Amino acid sequence: MRKSCPYCGRIHDVMYKCPQAKRRQSRNKKTYEYDRYRNTISWQRKRNEIKERDMNMCQICVRGLYKYGARQYNTNGISVHHIVPLKDNYELRDENSNLISLCDCHHKMADSGEIPKKVLQKIALEQEQTPPGH
Repeated sequence: MRKSCPYCGRIHDVMYKCPQAKRRQSRNKKTYEYDRYRNTISWQRKRNEIKERDMNMCQICVRGLYKYGARQYNTNGISVHHIVPLKDNYELRDENSNLISLCDCHHKMADSGEIPKKVLQKIALEQEQTPPGH
């Protein structure tokens, strides 16, 4: 019996192992140092520290910037965003001034560039200068 190969597009016997399959798999498994960093205890601790600093709230929603939804104090779907991405400058991975808590919507906007990095950096610096709990 023969079937179409999903790797090269040719027709092979069902028992034939296409050599293209190995190439495709190896490309997908390519990992970078910054990908592995997100699974480290160091990052998990830093992420929790930033969330605590930002009181587990989206810092864009709190300031009423880039309107999204009706909640000013959004605590749903909060994640920590690297203002300068890890792939662009890995050395800034643990710098508090490069990290900010954002909701899912604002995180996507920041990733796409709809929210300028300068705005995010200014907010992160404000958060660093604010005493905890204020």
